[in-house]
Amino acid sequence: MLYSLYIKNLALIDEEEITFADGLNILTGETGAGKSVVIGSITLALGDAAKGNVIREGAEYALITLTFSNLNEQTLQKIREMELAVEPDDSVILERRITKSRSVAKVGGETVSLKQMRELAKELIQIHGQNDHQSLLQKKEQAKLLDAYASEALSEVLARMQESYAAYKEALRVLSECDIDDATRKREADLAQYELDEINEASLVTGEDTTLEERYRKMSNAEKITEALALAKALSVSDGGETASDMVVRALKELNAVRAFDETASSIADSLGDVDALLQEISHTASRAMEEDAYDPAQFMQVTERLNLINRLKDKYGGTIEKILSYKEEKEEQLSRLNDLDNALRVAKERVEKTRKEALSSAHAVHEVRSAYAKKLSEQMREVLSELNFLENGFEVRVVAEEEVLNANGFDDVEFFISLNPGEPLKPLTQVASGGELSRIMLALKTLLADRTESQTMIFDEVDAGISGVTAWKVAERLGALSKDRQLICITHLAQIAAMADTHFFIDKEVVRTDENARTFSRIRIIEEEERVKELARILGDTGDENAEVSRAAYENALRLCEEAKRLKG
Repeated sequence: MLYSLYIKNLALIDEEEITFADGLNILTGETGAGKSVVIGSITLALGDAAKGNVIREGAEYALITLTFSNLNEQTLQKIREMELAVEPDDSVILERRITKSRSVAKVGGETVSLKQMRELAKELIQIHGQNDHQSLLQKKEQAKLLDAYASEALSEVLARMQESYAAYKEALRVLSECDIDDATRKREADLAQYELDEINEASLVTGEDTTLEERYRKMSNAEKITEALALAKALSVSDGGETASDMVVRALKELNAVRAFDETASSIADSLGDVDALLQEISHTASRAMEEDAYDPAQFMQVTERLNLINRLKDKYGGTIEKILSYKEEKEEQLSRLNDLDNALRVAKERVEKTRKEALSSAHAVHEVRSAYAKKLSEQMREVLSELNFLENGFEVRVVAEEEVLNANGFDDVEFFISLNPGEPLKPLTQVASGGELSRIMLALKTLLADRTESQTMIFDEVDAGISGVTAWKVAERLGALSKDRQLICITHLAQIAAMADTHFFIDKEVVRTDENARTFSRIRIIEEEERVKELARILGDTGDENAEVSRAAYENALRLCEEAKRLKG
């Protein structure tokens, strides 16, 4: 779950920390108070692009920190597989620091890319924004939702589909190479032969570039190496001047004279004897190395030329010797086809036909899974939509096979159909639903998909758009039921939904005036009991005048809402 959110210098927020709870967390407040900034800060921390200047006026940077805790073992395992940091207590801390010129994202104090942050976000949280329901009008999004619903059964067959389609595309590529005229065949054969001759002439050996680079570095520094070895030899053992060996021998002579009288002296003498032997070995080793590694201009030239040749081939045919040799194999296959084009064309056509049949077979398997789950989703959606006050609805997910549009995801055309009134035929969702209806339909889909994801936290930003009355209660009940198994965070303008809160956050604006200027701050705090009732009354239309009849009615209604919410939650 999302345990805490820390915000500093973001929009109207100076510095705030919110500690969220299990269950249903509700955020309310006047329009413009900063509710959307709270949700926006979460999406920023999770890798969204910072649009415009989000940094608070007068500040140098904005900082958002998210702390997730009590994560299930499957989620923790996926995060570790992504090689991202998990705290010793199994919490995960995400941070995003934004300046006017750049932003830095971190997980557990380690810098990560925004792409990594977005991948991590998929494991931790689901966010349903204010305009997400509009995406339901796109058939592509409808297909994604069905696939997400069928993911457990679909993943394996879809993986086979993608493999078989890739083989089919490769067969088509080979066929296009074979289906050419004589002039093109000769031109491509000549080019392939030239490239093969160039690679074969080089007689490349895997790993030789690494060996040559080491030799090149050594030979480039031959003079320095020789000087260092000569100095080591001269200081170890030499014919003239005092060396380390001379000093050791002199010390040994003195110690040997007294070793019979003192164990320490005897022990040191033995050690110095080993040192003397080691110095002799160092001297011999340095001498041999100087002889063996003597700088040879001719050898250095050979190494340089060989390295230049290999690097030139890397630039042309691949960044490594392995890639060059792989390219060579491809060219050999291509040349073989070009030299026997009629046979190659026949084989290529057979291959295309074979791989297309395999891809179509995989697509049919995908179609069967989608169709089965489309039926299940349709049935469950009708039930959930009834709970959301679509009392006599018709909902159907249609999956139509269209072989002519075969692609890596199969050949299915997926579309949602709905009827919202008795007696009306099913029509495409794009032709029927209003904004408020789309919002409820998306909520229904999100709640059904919730059981198919490991994410323990869901955020709904104004899921109540376009609804009121009984429908608002239905949505509130659905959110309350969903929050029993996971953490929900919701921004709402409806008292019915706010009344269902397990934890209620109130956001308002405070203006601080000085002699010089005025600054506006968004403040966030938890409200309980009497204050909650007053906030619900405000949402219901409290005029602020406690003597006004409207205000009294709003307050009494707010009390009833709280009592009803308690009853519904049990």
